[in-house]
Order: sequence, then C-alpha cells, then structure tokens
Amino acid sequence: MTYYSIDKILELIKMYHVHIDLIKNRQREYSSAGVSVYGIEATLPKSNQISDTVAEEAMRLIRGDSMFQLVESNVKYIQSRLDSVEDEEDAIILSLRLSGYTVKEIADLHSVTSRTIHRRLKDIAKMIQEYEV
Repeated sequence: MTYYSIDKILELIKMYHVHIDLIKNRQREYSSAGVSVYGIEATLPKSNQISDTVAEEAMRLIRGDSMFQLVESNVKYIQSRLDSVEDEEDAIILSLRLSGYTVKEIADLHSVTSRTIHRRLKDIAKMIQEYEV
C-alpha cells in the first residue's frame, strides 16, 4: 500500500485535472497509432464479449511507460479515496479543485478567504490519507 504525505496528497489534488487530461490524450494517441494484430488471435472469431485488440495492445504499450504508470497510479489513489469525503461542502470544494479551479476561484465562489479553502483542503487531504481502501 502506498502512503502519501499531506503535502503530496494536496499536490495530487492540484494536478489531478492535468493528469486526467494526460491519460485521455495518451489513450487517443495510442488508439490511432495503427497497431496491428497478427497470429491466431487475428483469425479466430470473437466471443460474445466486446473485444478491441488494437485498443488493448495500445493500452499495453502505454502502461510500459514508467512515467505514465506513476501518473495513473496517482490518479487511482485519489479516485479510490473520494468516498472518504463525506461532508457535502468539502466534497464540492474537492470536486472544484480536482476540476482545475484555483484556490482563489473556489474561495470567491464560496465567499470565504483563500486561507479558509487551504485549511479545508488540508483537512480533506488528511481524510484521504487516513481512509482505508
């Protein structure tokens, strides 16, 4: 299990929207890379499940990149702990921050100071840190 400091969790929250965009862009890049499938899998009929071997191969290539693996791991860490935030107001603040809003913008939306939002985000990070998946 990976343990992150409060400061690291705050950084993950801040960069979440950038990481999500990176994942989406990388998936688009690899899905149009023209990966071909050869061998017996290409000739056999598919079962009644939906299977996209080109996309699966592209995702395998993406996961080979260690930097991308770290980004994906950080995103999963946050996503798996979103349930730890039970207070509605904190959930809204977290959602806005994950969407890319700055602390100042969130403070303006809630008619509070930036310092208050920083404090609430730190409390949220503590909840995320203490949450057991």
